[in-house]
Amino acid sequence: MSIDEQFARPAVSDTNDTTGNEASAAGDFAGQDNNALIASIVEATPNIIGIFELSGERARFINRAGLRRLSPDRPPQLSRLGLTSIIGPASLDRFQGEILPRVHVLGSWSGIVHLRDTWGTDLRLYATFLSEKMLSRQKLVFMHAMTPIEGLNSDSSIAEHELLRAILETVPDCVYFKDLSSRFIRISRAMARKFQIGDPAEAIGKTDFDFFAIDHAGPALQSEQQVIATGMPILDVEEKEVFDDGRIEWVNTCKFPFRDLHGKVVGTFGISRDITAKKQAEIEHRQMQTRLELAQKLESVGRLAAGVAHEINTPTQFIMDNARFLTNSFAELEQIIGAYRELGDKLKNDPAYASDLARVQEMESERDLDYLLEEVPKTLTQSIEGLGRIARIVGSLKEFSHPSGTGRKAANLNRAIETAAVVSRHEWKYVAEVTMELESSLPDVPCVLDELSQAILNLIVNAAHAIADQIKRSPDSKGRITLRTRRDGEWAVIEVEDTGTGITPEVSAHMFEPFFTTKPLGKGTGQGLAIVHSVVVKGHGGQVDCRSEPGHGATFILRLPLQGPVDPPEDDEVERSAGPDSQ
Repeated sequence: MSIDEQFARPAVSDTNDTTGNEASAAGDFAGQDNNALIASIVEATPNIIGIFELSGERARFINRAGLRRLSPDRPPQLSRLGLTSIIGPASLDRFQGEILPRVHVLGSWSGIVHLRDTWGTDLRLYATFLSEKMLSRQKLVFMHAMTPIEGLNSDSSIAEHELLRAILETVPDCVYFKDLSSRFIRISRAMARKFQIGDPAEAIGKTDFDFFAIDHAGPALQSEQQVIATGMPILDVEEKEVFDDGRIEWVNTCKFPFRDLHGKVVGTFGISRDITAKKQAEIEHRQMQTRLELAQKLESVGRLAAGVAHEINTPTQFIMDNARFLTNSFAELEQIIGAYRELGDKLKNDPAYASDLARVQEMESERDLDYLLEEVPKTLTQSIEGLGRIARIVGSLKEFSHPSGTGRKAANLNRAIETAAVVSRHEWKYVAEVTMELESSLPDVPCVLDELSQAILNLIVNAAHAIADQIKRSPDSKGRITLRTRRDGEWAVIEVEDTGTGITPEVSAHMFEPFFTTKPLGKGTGQGLAIVHSVVVKGHGGQVDCRSEPGHGATFILRLPLQGPVDPPEDDEVERSAGPDSQ
């Protein structure tokens, strides 16, 4: 390649680098006699030689050695290698405040300067900057940079640089280096993929706040500043990384102080390993354990409820029969008393019976017979209603707790909701009224009834707790829980609406996560809504949504597919349905 070709265009250029100014500059460069010799020397030297725009935006020319040093990992683009991008953070303020003005006024400057490559690696070099005559007219600056004398004895510097680059390019863990302000100065290729950027150099100068949500970026900044302040590393810490786009990842991370050759802390560096799959497996295992324990408890409660139901139902039935007998008998007794009173009215003018009738009337007055005749029937009616409520509660408890099997079966959602409301009455009866708007024509839904009943119960209990918190300011008032069902195309929809405290956007972002709770220690396990989400979404292929405004209640919406597989009955169910006569 001739000197004309060498200097008439940059060694590497992009489509934006061919301008009229460049052609003019190239013509000046090419007007010398020894172009080929000069070009050969420029390309053969191991030092960095370049011509840059004084504005610092672009490079016009960089020799091959310079391109290898400044852009070691990719096809170089001169538009990305302007002075402002290759001057390292350690020299940037000095370059802009001293070196560049001196070159502009006096025409030259020489001394130690820190450059950086596209990976963010710091290159401490002895550099000369020139801008005289022709260069000045074209608003260009010439740079020649070489390893300083004290660095020439370190023949391993390039090897160490290549080793670091190879590690950062290939290691599957995320590796990063940051300055004292927690700004990235270099990251590994794996971390660039995590940040969803194509080039690791794009992260240089940015912070965690540019990639993560504030609830992760804030604590991360604090821990890094702690490392800088104490000089002590932080080892093997599990961190939950929440990204701006909502992604959630778990990592095991170590953070260390980043020291220069003199031992001074100049930043931090860290290594983090993705443990999301492991963490998810642990969470799912804990969920499975919780659900297994819940199933075992329900089974135990079911057996207990069956025994209690038998023990309570028998005397309850006796009392119910006696109360009905008393009701019917008292009605007949009222008729007899009425007849006696009619007879008394006929005999009250007969002197022979006057004293006896007066004594009877006095007894009626003393015993307040009229009050008894009015109130005893009401009391008996209320007793019968109370006994009926006992029977319904025991029946609902037995139905709710009795295991229905693990397979999907067509089930009546309205009945499941009514049962859950009865079972949870002790949670809401003092704080809320429950209203049911259940669509009577809703078809049966294929589901695992035990799991779905538990999900509905969790939502009702949560609604009661939210209302209890809301009405603390007005103890005499009550809230409202509304339970709805409806059909929406091929979906069965369940809504649980409350007039409680509502849910903030910050809580809403995490409320379905296992073990996340806003309740005080000992008041909540963080499993309620996680179980709802797991049962509906994972277990039944449905959807869970929530509409809420802080201070104005919340509505949870469950959508379950009406079309789905129904498992055959289990052996014990077949035997129960067949009865003893079929044996």
